Amino acid sequence: MTVLDELVAAAAARPLPPGEAPARPPSDFAARLRRPIGAPIRVIAEVKRASPSQGAIRPGASALAVARGYEANGAAAISVLTEPTRFGGHYDDLASVSAAVEVPTICKDFVVKEDQLRVAALLGARSVLLMVRVVNERLQGLLNAARALGLEPLVEVHDEWELELALGTDALVIGVNNRDLSTLQIDRARGEALLARVPRDRVRVAESGYGGPESVAHLDCDAVLVGTSLMRDPGWLAAVSAPVPGPPRVKVCGLTRREDAALALSLGADALGFVCTPGLSRSVAPSEIGSITQDIGAIDKAILVFRQPLIHDVIHAIHQSCISRIQLHQAEPGVVQAARRVAQVTVATEPGEPGTALRPSLWDSGSGGSGQAMDWEAVLGRGAPPFTWIAGGITPENVAELLKYRPWGIDLSSGIEASPGMKDAGKLRSLFEEVRR
Repeated sequence: MTVLDELVAAAAARPLPPGEAPARPPSDFAARLRRPIGAPIRVIAEVKRASPSQGAIRPGASALAVARGYEANGAAAISVLTEPTRFGGHYDDLASVSAAVEVPTICKDFVVKEDQLRVAALLGARSVLLMVRVVNERLQGLLNAARALGLEPLVEVHDEWELELALGTDALVIGVNNRDLSTLQIDRARGEALLARVPRDRVRVAESGYGGPESVAHLDCDAVLVGTSLMRDPGWLAAVSAPVPGPPRVKVCGLTRREDAALALSLGADALGFVCTPGLSRSVAPSEIGSITQDIGAIDKAILVFRQPLIHDVIHAIHQSCISRIQLHQAEPGVVQAARRVAQVTVATEPGEPGTALRPSLWDSGSGGSGQAMDWEAVLGRGAPPFTWIAGGITPENVAELLKYRPWGIDLSSGIEASPGMKDAGKLRSLFEEVRR
């Protein structure tokens, strides 16, 4: 019998706390983990006192103290081991951590039955680990049951068969474990090759074997789950989670022509925005957007922009263009929530609205493409927020003033145009020269 077999059997026999989970809104766990363009990798920091492969790691450590340290240093989510026999966890750890931190918590255990989902929700988790190797074809049913309780599972795979099964469901968050739980051996090269096969419309998580900034710098995914090394040395978490310093990210929006998109890309644009709302002066058909971005090799930098959208229009545009990053203006809350299930979403908000440090957002002075500059001193005088695009009337002549506030990203449209939707090559080059000085 393998260690995994023993843990699964113990989980099936373990008594569960009584009580009904309260009704809760859908979890935004997937949205919290999506990695904005140009942002550092998200870190899921794990509270883990011991493990079968390492033995004792930090026996007796306070789960609450560890979790508070993780949150203060930028963790996007906190995984809490509740397995008691080999990991030193307890359900009380999950309850205390969930009540004390603002970031979502994951109930990390060996789920074999639906009643364990009830307990995870009862104790305040917003996610729960579902291991495909353990649940097999029951995965979709458990996904449905978890979501009914306000949980968005982290679905874990280790090999090709498990990945195919996971992709056959509507799992939003897929983690690839570099560790073979039958042998406890780690093969990062094999795991990362499998991770590369996870489509970008899912939230992609690397798991096991990472131990410092240099070990995650190369990862092309949304998040990394780290336990043992952070329990032993939590100091490197802040270095990985901090916003990347240096020049701001530049997004060129309102593109309608292939040549303008290609020029922006050649100048170093970090993102290319295409309006998908019919009737607006800069609107482009989603199929044409897909064609343009595929031709110039910029699918991963493209963003679909919508104003007052219906969710079926958003989904249709994503499918037609094969682009899974979107920006929403004046969208109903239900549309935003539904969109976050299928794409990385940037929401246009009023300056100062809370939550911008947790997910990508955009501050604009109007409804988009208005050419009106906001009062940057009033809005950004105390510093620009992380992961937030600043938009509105940015031109080659005034961008130097905006750069004094060190914005994380700037969004350009009308200020670099010859006419609506037609970019002025000279203005575009001048602006990039100012930004890159």
